[in-house]
Amino acid sequence: MSGEAGATELRTRSLPPDRPLGHLAEELLGAVGRLPELARHTVVVPHPALIPHLAAALRVQAGQPCPLPRILTLNDWLAQQPVPPAAVSRLRLVAELQRHLGSQRWLSAVDRWQLADELTLVFDEWLEQHTRLAVDLGALTEQVARAATGLRDRGLQFESHLANELCLATHGRSDAGLTDGQRRALAMAHLAAHLAGPVWVLDAGRVSARERDFWLACAVRQTVTLLHLDASLCSRSAWVAAAGVQDARPLRERAAGWMAAHPQAPTGISVFSASGREAEALHVCNTVCEWLADGVGRIAVVASDRALARRLRALLERRAVLLNDAAGWTLATTRVGAALRDWLAMAWQPTAGLLANCLDSPLLAPRLDASTAAAFNAALARQAPHARLDWTALNRSLADAPLALAMLGELQQSTRGVRGAARPLGDWVAAMHQALCSLAPSLADDPAGAQLLQALDDARLRLRADASPRPADELVDWLDWWLSTTHYRETGVSSPVTLTYPGATRGMTFDAIAVCGADATHIPAPVSSRRLLRDAARAQLDLQTAEAAREQSFDDWCLLIGSAPRVLISWQGTNDRGEPNPPSPWLALMDGFHRLAWGCALPLAQAFSDAVVAPPDALPPPTSGRLKQLPERLSASAYQSLLACPFQYLVRDGLGLRLMEEVTEDVDKRDYGVVVHAILRQFHAAVPVVAALGVDAARAELTTISQAEFAPLVRKDYAARAWQLRWEAVIPGYIEWQMSREAAGWRVRVEDCEQAVTSALAVPAHGEMALFGTPDRVDEALEGEVPRRAVLDYKTSGRDRLKSLERRPDEDGQLVLYAHLFSDVGELAYVPLEGGRDNRAVQPVALAGDVLVAVVDQHIDRLQQTLSRIGDGEALVAMGDEAACRYCQARGLCRRDHRATFTPQPASAA
Repeated sequence: MSGEAGATELRTRSLPPDRPLGHLAEELLGAVGRLPELARHTVVVPHPALIPHLAAALRVQAGQPCPLPRILTLNDWLAQQPVPPAAVSRLRLVAELQRHLGSQRWLSAVDRWQLADELTLVFDEWLEQHTRLAVDLGALTEQVARAATGLRDRGLQFESHLANELCLATHGRSDAGLTDGQRRALAMAHLAAHLAGPVWVLDAGRVSARERDFWLACAVRQTVTLLHLDASLCSRSAWVAAAGVQDARPLRERAAGWMAAHPQAPTGISVFSASGREAEALHVCNTVCEWLADGVGRIAVVASDRALARRLRALLERRAVLLNDAAGWTLATTRVGAALRDWLAMAWQPTAGLLANCLDSPLLAPRLDASTAAAFNAALARQAPHARLDWTALNRSLADAPLALAMLGELQQSTRGVRGAARPLGDWVAAMHQALCSLAPSLADDPAGAQLLQALDDARLRLRADASPRPADELVDWLDWWLSTTHYRETGVSSPVTLTYPGATRGMTFDAIAVCGADATHIPAPVSSRRLLRDAARAQLDLQTAEAAREQSFDDWCLLIGSAPRVLISWQGTNDRGEPNPPSPWLALMDGFHRLAWGCALPLAQAFSDAVVAPPDALPPPTSGRLKQLPERLSASAYQSLLACPFQYLVRDGLGLRLMEEVTEDVDKRDYGVVVHAILRQFHAAVPVVAALGVDAARAELTTISQAEFAPLVRKDYAARAWQLRWEAVIPGYIEWQMSREAAGWRVRVEDCEQAVTSALAVPAHGEMALFGTPDRVDEALEGEVPRRAVLDYKTSGRDRLKSLERRPDEDGQLVLYAHLFSDVGELAYVPLEGGRDNRAVQPVALAGDVLVAVVDQHIDRLQQTLSRIGDGEALVAMGDEAACRYCQARGLCRRDHRATFTPQPASAA
């Protein structure tokens, strides 16, 4: 600790992390002779959340109403200085750098927006380290040039050299106007020259070289006191810091030395290892609610795992506990952000799925009434969700729904503004903002929507000086980057529970802290992805390295543990896949130190009753429901659903509740299956008898058709080329199998393939029901003069996954039902379309003969009895196994995942 301030001295003070604001209030009041003198002082805090708490601490310490000092962050103070505004905003600088990087061919595979964003952050950090106070832009650019020249003489690596030269090009000139970083430097010089009143700087342990020069310059005119948060002044933080200290002594020796000086183990810290994300979120939720019931005042939830934070937030809100979110969310993770992406994609590659997403988004959903929504759903059901939208057919389908037609016209009109010839990026953003305001006026009433519109308008203003024309497709890339770097923060929430992150708790104190997601993946937080500057290059430029960042994070961790008398640290001992998930190395270090020092592990948090696996007799009954009446029709797939899980059938087919399909721009296995079916349908229509064409010619014909069918997918997504090659590997084996099948007398009945077929089924006491299905393929052969048929189902998977038809035909009902729909079916088969070794022929999985007859009779008899009981009001119970539940859309309704960990609570439980 230094003495009193001299001409160029900085006073320093150390504050304990368990009550830093109270100690600062004592220092401030002790430094003034009379309370009115407080108004002359300025306190610089690291983040705005500290301002009201420091004001409260001063009033408590004074014991009476008192004038307050000026309390603000350094950034806010510099923003108030009368220096010219920045002419080149950070947004514009990123855009300029992105355009410059676009001319570098070696960067063609890199996301240049992300790279430009990284470079601007590097430049700001570089300027803070290599430039000092400057009275004008000319003096500052001279400093940049000297620093860049000095670094160049070191023999920099390529990455370091590139960053150095780009920084010199963008910040080392005085003709382009001020950047944000340059304005900050000039504001510091102006403030240091005109400072009035003593200054106190809270948490001043992390200052750049330029900031330290700034405070030294301020100390020439006024007293400046730098206040450091010192973990050694709080026993709860000090032992954690002692565990992580880097010296030559073994951990056992350090622990023994600490225990000799501190024989009592620290209290108030507990740990909890959860079996998955749901269990951890539930335990933290219960803990927070218990703390609130005990009268705990201020609670911090420190969550490094954002997926866990979302689940915890939902659980707390169910119990009417709101969260003050200090971290916020990127707009990319909000519904309005996803809606904006889908709307922009509609301008370039409109699909039925994208349109459905837009209709269900905050853009259009508030404008839809029930009849309009029903009209859209019916019209979109006639188009494939991933295929390009047929506007003509859609307009024809909506002819009887004028409101839907009008909305569709507005949507088409809104996307025209983001197409066309190249124009400046600011104009593109302005067109997007204008289109959203016109298309979705209710967006301004949505909290996230209002912030999105405001942020877009700000971006438009900041980019208006960038006059370089850009093609329209760059707007898509810009939007992806911008949404991932622009944050949405809730306002107007008042709650004793704050959701935050370790760095934002510096200087803050709480009555209790829950640290969740404390596994090795999330704590310490992984260093942000650096695409250009690795640690070696950063070290050459005198920038912070990953090791230095980890040291700062550990300092945050030590202060966090000492910031509350109660601390719960939880993590997932097993992840969602059932695999072991190690705790944070810092937590493991704390536990090891605790064992060596005091002879026991960190205390385990007591599990709550609803997080304990219940015995089978304590489980609630499976979810069930009833149909008011039998449906008139039953499809083959619906029958399979009824077999797999009656409740799944109730929701999907009985009640007609289905989720809109998610739209993926990439080609997936479903797209692959659709195109393979189309290829084979076209091939057999063109070549009724393959043997007449010959093996080589048949392969060539099927390959030609395949290339033509895959071409649109490859144009949409080049990765579809892999699916095409996968299919082409099947072609030789398929032709060989088809030739052998024709040799056995079978011919493809093209007119029956993929055609709906219907048959009546008698339901005892309830009349008749229509059974229907659409087989992939129907073959026919003659046995003497009597024709017989075979129903085949194409499967784009291996043979081993289809053997249930042979092993358990009583459980495979979808294909068996076709044998009832066709009166003369003698064979059922799955045809696995999976490439084998050495072009081996396709090997179907078949069911035929007396076995087929017996299985069909069994299925029909069971189906008649089941439908009769359903018609009599019998409940449809959720009883599916894991295979049936894996892709079931009703899984969230039956709550299958939560029954396994359910324990009934007593009536008095919270």
